[in-house]
Amino acid sequence: MFVFFQERALPGLRASLASSETQLTSLESELASAFSSGLDAGEEAELKALTLEVDGLKTELVKLRTKKADVEARKAELDSLLFNNLLRKEEELNGKLNAATQEDERETLQRDETELGALNAIIKDVESQLKKADAEIEQATTRIRTLDKELDTLRVSAQSEHARTAVQFLCGRSRFVVLAL
Repeated sequence: MFVFFQERALPGLRASLASSETQLTSLESELASAFSSGLDAGEEAELKALTLEVDGLKTELVKLRTKKADVEARKAELDSLLFNNLLRKEEELNGKLNAATQEDERETLQRDETELGALNAIIKDVESQLKKADAEIEQATTRIRTLDKELDTLRVSAQSEHARTAVQFLCGRSRFVVLAL
């Protein structure tokens, strides 16, 4: 708060300093003029008062310049401190942000790895079930082929048996036809 007050007072101090310097220059040029020797007592008293005032203004000017330099130095110090602290804080926050981002990435990676592991287990289970199904299909196909062959064999046998029976039947009839003749 003190710095804020000093910064606000700085333009006023500069104006006062400029005014004092102008007045000092004016008074010094008056003192340097040759008219002081022809002055009466009242004018001499006024001249002494003005000289004292000039000396006071010179002293005030020196004080104001010193105060101005002190305020400027303090301002520069505060600017530097503020700037350095802000940069350090920014770096610290960026570091925390990076660490948080890395932690989030680690957690996400761990979740993804866990999910991937579960998916791999499901895939292995499904692949195992597919292999079992393929084996059962192969067994069923082999069994179907075997049964088709047996069926064909039985058909051929049945046809042969029917043919033999038919031949026997026909042969038996032909005996009757021969006898009947």
